[in-house]
Amino acid sequence: MIILDRAADDQASPADLGETLEFLLAGASVTALPFVTSFVEFDDAQRSIAPINFHGVSNGVTPVTIFEPPDGEGLTRQLKALSIYQPNTANTTVTIQLNDNATTRIILNITLELGDTLEYNDGEGFRVIDKNGNIKIIEPEVPTITNVIDQSNPAAATLTDVYTVPAGQRFEFKYVVANRSAVATSFRFSIAIAGAVDSNEQYVAYDTPISGNDIYESPTFKINATDVLRVYATLATLSFNITGELITP
Repeated sequence: MIILDRAADDQASPADLGETLEFLLAGASVTALPFVTSFVEFDDAQRSIAPINFHGVSNGVTPVTIFEPPDGEGLTRQLKALSIYQPNTANTTVTIQLNDNATTRIILNITLELGDTLEYNDGEGFRVIDKNGNIKIIEPEVPTITNVIDQSNPAAATLTDVYTVPAGQRFEFKYVVANRSAVATSFRFSIAIAGAVDSNEQYVAYDTPISGNDIYESPTFKINATDVLRVYATLATLSFNITGELITP
């Protein structure tokens, strides 16, 4: 529900009469987008209701008022319906915002295709109707997932970078350490946030013992872009296998 009323001070300037509802485009459009609003005006003193329609067109990136407070004190307006039609071949991004004396709050930011109509109905909210009259279902974007397998057989007593998460992606993984020798040894495993220089707090395993011809399997970790995985083997007889999913949001 969207309701506007006039500022309490009847002597206020037109710029200070309260909140307005505006819409604007992300850029210039070949054809202006027409809009129509329908609202009702309540007179608190007489409890009367008057239906009112208002219409106009977009002005590019310049905000256009589509719903404003009533002209007199003691009046309240309630928006009942709004429609904005998109006639351009190129997709057009529309922003609906509330302007409270130059302080703006975005209500909706949406991209419309050719023939789309953005509608608001009191009690239902916003929806988009396509050129065939169908309600558009906006499917959430599904992240891209890539399986990753990385392996390392580091030299003895040498901290070794194994994997760096690519920019703009996340990594969910676990690792397995296999001791190829009958001689027991130990290992270390660290996660360096954004590739930071080696430090104590990075270690998720430190001088962890592993028996001869044994394996160790880690729990699952979730890390972010540019984080670096490093391994360390006391003896050069350990194999590290990292498996996981690289996620692109």
